Amino acid sequence: MWHAIALCGLTLGAPLLGQRLARLACIIMVLGTVLFCTPVTLYALFDLKIGTLSVARLAPYGGTLLMISWLLVAASGLRKASSETL
Repeated sequence: MWHAIALCGLTLGAPLLGQRLARLACIIMVLGTVLFCTPVTLYALFDLKIGTLSVARLAPYGGTLLMISWLLVAASGLRKASSETL
């Protein structure tokens, strides 16, 4: 839920951030949200397995992508701020 609000904020605030990094952060945040939420939901509702492995094993990759997206948002803001002070 919080990442959806963050995506809305990033979309609206993109002109205030570095364009490329903000766009990349949005794309990675969408991928991370889908890659995190989908396996967790499928596991919780259906106990879905691929062979002997649970689909929930994919969730950490989505979580990692979400953390990377937040780092990109921070880098975008810092980069924009440093370019404005010069």
